[in-house]
Amino acid sequence: MTAGRNAHFQGRFDEAKVLLKAALKDAQSEKNEAMQAQTYLWLGRVYESTNQWDFAEQMLVKGNEIGIKASGLDAEILIALRHELENSLHKQGKVDAIHTLRRSKGNKENQYIRIFKPSLLVRGREFYADKNYGKAEPALRKALESYRDANDTEVPQVMMCIDMLYQIYRDQKEWLKAEQMIDQGMADLRRRRASGSDYSLKAANLHFYKSAIYDLQGRSEDAAAEADKGFAIYKNLKTDPLVIQILFARWDVTGKVKESARLKEHYAKIAAGLPKVQKSGWVEYPEEELKKK
Repeated sequence: MTAGRNAHFQGRFDEAKVLLKAALKDAQSEKNEAMQAQTYLWLGRVYESTNQWDFAEQMLVKGNEIGIKASGLDAEILIALRHELENSLHKQGKVDAIHTLRRSKGNKENQYIRIFKPSLLVRGREFYADKNYGKAEPALRKALESYRDANDTEVPQVMMCIDMLYQIYRDQKEWLKAEQMIDQGMADLRRRRASGSDYSLKAANLHFYKSAIYDLQGRSEDAAAEADKGFAIYKNLKTDPLVIQILFARWDVTGKVKESARLKEHYAKIAAGLPKVQKSGWVEYPEEELKKK
C-alpha cells in the first residue's frame, strides 16, 4: 500500500492502481478489514485524480461499508472515506445519495434532510483547483473556523484547509497570515493533547510549514529551529524514516518543491553526524546501519 500511495503522489496513476489492487488482495486474504478500508480509500483517491468519479464512488462505497464494521480502524480513515465519497457523489450530481450518506450509520453530522449545498471545504477546494484564490481563501477560512467551533481540530479536513491556505498565503507572500494560521493550528493540537488526544504527526507538518515560511523570508536560523522541532516529533512518535521520504515526495508533487528541497538539505545535515539510534529504535540514517552489517 505504501508503494501504491507513493506512486499516486508522484502521478503514476496506472502503477498506483496495480499496486493498491495487489495490496487489497493481501488484505482480503488476511481478512484484515481495517487495511481493506484504507486501501479502498487510496484506490478511490487514485480514481478521483484521473476524474473517474464513478469508479471512485465504487471504491469509496466499499471502503465505507467495510470501515463501519472494521475493528482497529483509525477514525480519521472513516472520516476521510466519507468526505471523499461525498465529494465524488457531488461531482456526479447525485444529491439524493449524498442525503442518504449523511443519514447513514456512524455519520453524526446532518441528521436531517436539507437542501444540498457543497460543504465549504468542497467549494474552497474547487476554487483552489481553479486557482481562484480570491474565492478559495474565504471559503477555506470559514471551513477551518467551523471545524474549530465544533472542536474537530484533528479531523483530516482541517489539515486539508491549512495546506491549501498555506500555499495561497505562501504564493501571495502573506507571511503574517500564514504564521498566524500555523500558530493557531499548533495551539489547537496542544489543547487536544492536554485533553488526552495524541500529539499527532500534523504538528510535525505545521513545524515544517513554519520552517518554510521563515526560509522564504531569509530567516535561516529560525527555519532550522522549526525544522528540528518537526523531525523531533517524528522521532518521538517512533515513526519509520520512510514517512519522511513520502512527505518529501508528496511535497514535490503538490508544488511545494522549494520546501521539500529545504527539508531534504536540513535532514541531510542532521544525518551527517550519525549513526544515532533513538531509544525507540528509530534509525535516523538507515545507510549507516547497512554499513555495520
